[in-house]
Amino acid sequence: MIVDANKGFFPPVQNENGVGIFVDIENVTDLDEQELEQILREVAQYGPVVVRRAYACWSRQELSRFQRPLTRLGFEMIHAWHPVSGKDSADFLMVVDVMYMAMRIPHLRTFVLVTSDSDFSPLFRRLRAMGFTVIGAGRHMPLADMVQHTCTRYLYIGSEKETHGNASRRDRAIETILQILRQHSGLFDLDGLKSQLCDLDPGFDERDLGFGDFRSFIRAIPEVLVEKDRNVWIAKLSEEEDDSAAGENYVTSNSPYYGAEANVSVYQGLLRKKGWRWADPDVLRDVIQFLQTEKSASSKDLRVRIVDNLSDDHSAAELRKAFNIVYKSYLLKVIETKSDGTGIWKWEKSLDYNTALDFIDRAILARLAKALEEYKVEWSPQVVGELLYGNPNIERIKQLRSAGAPKPEQDETEE
Repeated sequence: MIVDANKGFFPPVQNENGVGIFVDIENVTDLDEQELEQILREVAQYGPVVVRRAYACWSRQELSRFQRPLTRLGFEMIHAWHPVSGKDSADFLMVVDVMYMAMRIPHLRTFVLVTSDSDFSPLFRRLRAMGFTVIGAGRHMPLADMVQHTCTRYLYIGSEKETHGNASRRDRAIETILQILRQHSGLFDLDGLKSQLCDLDPGFDERDLGFGDFRSFIRAIPEVLVEKDRNVWIAKLSEEEDDSAAGENYVTSNSPYYGAEANVSVYQGLLRKKGWRWADPDVLRDVIQFLQTEKSASSKDLRVRIVDNLSDDHSAAELRKAFNIVYKSYLLKVIETKSDGTGIWKWEKSLDYNTALDFIDRAILARLAKALEEYKVEWSPQVVGELLYGNPNIERIKQLRSAGAPKPEQDETEE
């Protein structure tokens, strides 16, 4: 009987999103075993690590200390002989291997290149253009800063702390986060927010700034509130910050809205203070119809799919507004929460288009009623009817107002 010695040791990965790690040892000669383990832990979230290669001229005596830890961690050591003294050929061999595997191994979807050499920038750009996730890792130095902007994400190796540099990076990250939230009507789930932040700032890592996780970092931003909604953590602008972004004054007797006459302009201003941004009815209709037939996905992926499929007819900004109206009206539900906290969302099957408009109008009415009470503004069904997406019939408005704000089927609250 013939026994397959590899059976069970290298499981089939044809349907996996495999990860490959390629280390230019000659470019990171101060790398230690703990830092290699840290990189492996970081990239494990992207899928099983199926390729581990380390490149160097291994006949060099000063590199021999790497061989034992690399072997223990499962790396294949690729020898790059230097025919000309002082000439580094390991990086060329690594580029050839990476491109070969990108074209020949279909289940390899994430490439991790451990190097601080800016000469690898064209390789990073080409891999991203081919649709791969590209992660760089290296020391915090000017060359690494040049490389990071060509990556999907960049991991800084080591724990060096530069107070002034960290403060600058923290301020830059906070400003980027506030801009993202303003673009998405002041609200975003944490998973999607961090993903978009890393797209704009690939070198971002909250741990470099002294925080244990991303939620702790967001909670330290005074302008942002963090709360749990439908078992998913959400970041949203505080009411004061949202008002400031809209050029409004918040609740005070000196506000132009306080005790104002009921009209559409006043009602719209009050709703903006409650974080509600309008979307064109045609845009909202198209987004609803798209989501009714779309497969489940994270909120970030749903946003991307909406823009990809509907941007020929509508602007990305209008599409984002419409998606946030759908979200705030509880027309999507979480069908799964992954181990990293990412929520997987899907349209509530039982809701047809007209029922969806009822949910949206209930959300509008609940916010408006609260704002009118705070600002001592009169309730006018006729004015309200001009703000709703569904039938402005007064009897319908009464029924929706009595029903109250829409709520999720199940909303767990846990720290």
